[in-house]
Amino acid sequence: MNGWIKLHRRILEHDIWNDPTTFRLFTLLILNAAHKDGFKVKHIELKRGQYLRSYSKLQEDLEYKEGRGYKKVAKSTIKRSVRKLFDLGILDFHETELGTLFTILNYEKYQGFSENSNDNLEQNYAPSRNEPETNPEREQELKNLRINNAAGDARTREENPNVDAGAPKTEEIASTSKALVDRYLQLKSTLHPKPKDMQAAYEIEQENIPADMAVKYLEQCFDEFEPKYPGDQINSLGYCKGFILERYYTQKQNDNKVTQISQAQDKQSDQKQYNYGF
Repeated sequence: MNGWIKLHRRILEHDIWNDPTTFRLFTLLILNAAHKDGFKVKHIELKRGQYLRSYSKLQEDLEYKEGRGYKKVAKSTIKRSVRKLFDLGILDFHETELGTLFTILNYEKYQGFSENSNDNLEQNYAPSRNEPETNPEREQELKNLRINNAAGDARTREENPNVDAGAPKTEEIASTSKALVDRYLQLKSTLHPKPKDMQAAYEIEQENIPADMAVKYLEQCFDEFEPKYPGDQINSLGYCKGFILERYYTQKQNDNKVTQISQAQDKQSDQKQYNYGF
């Protein structure tokens, strides 16, 4: 295959740069992906940014020299790298009878040639964990979610005015959702939340957990996560939901106990103070 591809320098800041197999796989897919619609592999027609390949062939493609011989990468390792690229929002894939069809997401922004292609390309390399991120598309998704939630809440209140009388205002709920989703994406070093992540954030909001507490418990979930096997990682905000709720309600229960003990002590103190011996 002739020709060349573009590779932005910002990839040096990306997590996959420190993962040799994942970086080589990403580069391999970019190099071999169809650069225009219409390429056919038997009866499967590829679109721009797609590549059809079996894992056995990928083992051959990713073979590397070690000492005087060559060594193949294990299929399980390649599959973990594929899953990592999927979780980072870089790659999509599904199985066919001819092999796995890989789709490089936002291929046009990686390899486009418009006047603003450099700007577009830079936006699609996820920043490092310590770099703040602002993404207009994510902001719009959150805005749409808030609008839909607000409409649903309004219908519910109209049908039953007594439901959720003490529920927080929409803007208060949105602040918790945005804080959770933003911090989750920073911890994952990825750009776009999945619908199930936004749903999990909304469900956490409904528990009236303050944004700062929700974010603190989210960070604790990542800090205390123990991988069960190489490449094991947190893949959804829903995974952290149970952890966040458990920590919040445990803390709330402890606070209630402290309050009850304090009230009991105050009551005993009052009784002693006004005990005149009769």
